[in-house]
Amino acid sequence: MTCSKCQHDQPDGKFCEACGNSLFEPNGGASASTALAVVSPQPGQSEFTKKTSQYWNHSIATLKQPLDAFRSSAESFGQGVTTLLLYMAVFTISVYFIANSLFKQLNVFWLESAESLPFFTISSRVFLFSFVTMAISLFVLFVVVRWMKLGIDGKRLTAQYGALLLPFLAVNVLAMLFALSGTASVTFILLGASVFYTALIVPSLFIYHHGMQQGKTAAFYGSIGTSLLILLLSYFFWRWLMIEKINEITAYF
Repeated sequence: MTCSKCQHDQPDGKFCEACGNSLFEPNGGASASTALAVVSPQPGQSEFTKKTSQYWNHSIATLKQPLDAFRSSAESFGQGVTTLLLYMAVFTISVYFIANSLFKQLNVFWLESAESLPFFTISSRVFLFSFVTMAISLFVLFVVVRWMKLGIDGKRLTAQYGALLLPFLAVNVLAMLFALSGTASVTFILLGASVFYTALIVPSLFIYHHGMQQGKTAAFYGSIGTSLLILLLSYFFWRWLMIEKINEITAYF
């Protein structure tokens, strides 16, 4: 029996052991998600091609039904990590494209040669920013999950958080297209909204959903506390980093 969402094979069962997708309806017929057209791995395909096909099918199904992200199991840990890495990579490229476009426009305005910004120097710093932002959110999620005793391990948490970020990965791709066209205002709005929701709103909704599902009385306060703790840790980290950079600059004088 093969899951139509993630292509996981299992001998029997009503739900997929990997992603939790319903394999059959209660009346015994195939579920609606089973009827969706998917890209099935063909015999002789490489392992990379199969994994890519599985990730694509899982992503499309989750984009169609975003709440299915909460059913992702620890088996989808690799897909969650892949989504997080893609999110950070596309975000980084989008910021570089729009920064480089603005830099070239300024050079043209000042009648200077339109040279490009150094890709690695800019991209590495932007990627570090996105990585630290995601790391803080995941760390706070793990702490609050343990505090509320929700019974979600690190792999399952990462899998579900990554699945919840799929719509915002699509937003980053859209922002990258606007960045390529040099539309700065739309690019900044999309990227700003993407970071805001993925770093603050999604973790809060994650805690609230699982807390309410398990009948936790502190679900509401836990979700609010999650966002506040993320803001607090982010503030202290970036404040410390800024102080370190300022000290390095003043050391030259």
